[in-house]
Amino acid sequence: MKYTLSLPCITAAVLLSSCSPISVNNNIAIGLKYEKQTVTDCKPDIGKNTDSLVFSYDAGCCIINAGAETAGIASDVTVKGSTQEIADKIAGSLYISTDIKDNALNVTLCSGLNEGQDVWHFIKNGEYASNASVSADTVFDLPDSISFIDIEDGAGEIELNGFSGKAKLETGAGDVTVRSSVLTGATEIDTGAGSISIDLAGAPELGSMLDISTGVGDIELSLPGSLNEDTVIELNTGVGSITLDTGGLEYTVDKEEGAITAHQVEITIGGKCTVRMSTGAGDIDIKEPSALDK
Repeated sequence: MKYTLSLPCITAAVLLSSCSPISVNNNIAIGLKYEKQTVTDCKPDIGKNTDSLVFSYDAGCCIINAGAETAGIASDVTVKGSTQEIADKIAGSLYISTDIKDNALNVTLCSGLNEGQDVWHFIKNGEYASNASVSADTVFDLPDSISFIDIEDGAGEIELNGFSGKAKLETGAGDVTVRSSVLTGATEIDTGAGSISIDLAGAPELGSMLDISTGVGDIELSLPGSLNEDTVIELNTGVGSITLDTGGLEYTVDKEEGAITAHQVEITIGGKCTVRMSTGAGDIDIKEPSALDK
């Protein structure tokens, strides 16, 4: 069984670079001709009780690789300045700061020019507000003891690989990709403009809640072959298509509560899991189980 909604096509041009430098302030960065690149890294001793990662930044890509024996963090940073001296000075001051509080590893890209302040906050509110910008592509290698990830990105892609636990992933503009992961708890994934691709086909199960939304972009979700009875999945896009692979499980379309409209579908998978999908403009495509799955 296949259910597809075809809605009026609206073209939206969204330019998103793949892990390329994104400036903290585009209208300022246009006049910044000088550039300095640098790499800063650290290996935090997180201990066995540290179970969370918290990272917030303004511009750049974030890649999280789980399953490492020890924790490691590396940022490939691009600094732009109105002069080469400014770009070199800021780049030379950067380092990664880590702090563990309430079993959470808090990570910050800091500048030593102002007592270790967050570099984006430092630039926005200091003498370099009109003549510098920073973007950072950051890679995290995390042990399996980390079971909750909270990432907030002003603009840039987020990629999560091999993770088991719950996550909150948010970016203002950029794609979000989840691969080979097991989402065991309530998970929220949001991008203002960008596509979201989540492959959970190999997971043994899915947690209680999965909330996925994008303002402009497509959503692709592949579910595991086993779902909990109380699992609720929300898939929402303003402009874009939704593609759902039920993991070979059959589903029923709920018509009793008016769930099907020109923009919304609600289904129940395997008699257990509720999935609500909505799109302002785009298709909703539910892949039917193959003959081998039936």
